[in-house]
Amino acid sequence: IAPNATDAGRQENRRVEIRPLGNVNDPQVATPGAYNIAGMDVSQDGRIAVMGHSPTQVWDLERNVVLHEISAGGGHKISPNGRYLASSSGFKRPSGETTYTLFIYDLRTGKLVDYLEDEREIGYFSWSPFSDKIAYMSMQGYIRVYDMAERKITGITRLSTVRGTGAMVWLNSGADLVVKV
Repeated sequence: IAPNATDAGRQENRRVEIRPLGNVNDPQVATPGAYNIAGMDVSQDGRIAVMGHSPTQVWDLERNVVLHEISAGGGHKISPNGRYLASSSGFKRPSGETTYTLFIYDLRTGKLVDYLEDEREIGYFSWSPFSDKIAYMSMQGYIRVYDMAERKITGITRLSTVRGTGAMVWLNSGADLVVKV
């Protein structure tokens, strides 16, 4: 109805969906079998779950089916808009050298959108509130910000000379990060 760039536009676009989830007097099995909940993340609308490692499974929780299997990645984070999945991984080459990578996938198709390699292990990563950027921190203490529209790193800063990473979260404006080092 209105652009989502302003608070007034987002307010005008807001919707509420009410669905019965069940009856406590007549419980039903929600899913047969078992989920591998290692590294699990669930989309904000509760419809998609990502879980497991090598392969990572993308589940449609409403239909209880696996949509995709993604071969690479570990810790998972679904973007706030539910369109992308970020997943970090380390790969040891035959030479003994390890490559660390942040993979970004399109959740609808399961296809790789981009991958960001780093010299050191990628510790924490966080999506901006509008899913237009992702920030990640390596074990060298560098924070890098990747812009989804430009498909490139648009900011780099070093917060620490100590090997390690810290938790990070974007402020609601999407302009600033708060980082624990």
